Amino acid sequence: MRKIRLAYPAGLLAPGGAELQMIALIEYLTQDGFSVDVVLRAGPGPLDEEAAAAGARIRQTGELSDLDTPRRIAYTRRIGRYLNWMRMARGRYDIVDSWLYPADVEVALSRPFTRTPVVMSARLGRSPRNRLGPLGTMVEWLVNRQTDMVVANSDVSAADAVAGGVPPERACVVRGGVRLPPTFTASQRREARTRLGAPADHLLIGNVGNVRSMKRHDLLIDAFASLLSEHPNLRLVLVGDGTLRSQIEQQIERLGIGAHVVLMGTVSD
Repeated sequence: MRKIRLAYPAGLLAPGGAELQMIALIEYLTQDGFSVDVVLRAGPGPLDEEAAAAGARIRQTGELSDLDTPRRIAYTRRIGRYLNWMRMARGRYDIVDSWLYPADVEVALSRPFTRTPVVMSARLGRSPRNRLGPLGTMVEWLVNRQTDMVVANSDVSAADAVAGGVPPERACVVRGGVRLPPTFTASQRREARTRLGAPADHLLIGNVGNVRSMKRHDLLIDAFASLLSEHPNLRLVLVGDGTLRSQIEQQIERLGIGAHVVLMGTVSD
């Protein structure tokens, strides 16, 4: 029996919750009768080798332009990536599951040409197209018409998809899964707390996520600062990095809570 051909279009395989969950799924799907391609639109990423080791084939449609690239060249490259995707996907895959915006838009709008039997997309928060006004509403409508199933990671995300025009029967909730690490021993916990500068009587609050606007680290830090006046034995540990890190650092300094916040950046383990 022929394997089911599945494609995961993505921007870049960088450390993130969606990307790590995708790699975990690939490992099981390739053992269960699926042939999996990860199709990247932003070029090579730090998790490419891990995805390949899980059993996926890594393919590319192009690379993203940097901020210094002239707009005309950037648009030309964007169109080139879109055309490359259509040529690559035409008649190739049984299922295309696009996880993140704008890959879901490209996949859905190109479906009449690629003739993909089943198109799925993930909703991992509120749709970014909500910020585009009337144009976003039109794009949402077109994407919804070409998508067979929207898989949301929360009830709120599913409700947002339905509010955007997805029929309720084509929206389901599958909560994100993580691989649990081995349980820390008492000595390992002490060593970890020492590295974080946390006394034994301090309560640690952890947050893991890329430092981007949609993650709302600013709200978390404001809430944490408001708790410190009544609970001075708190310590906040932020794991992850991103474009808004400097703003987060400024916010922490402005609130005067630097002694209680640890910015760890990207952590591989």
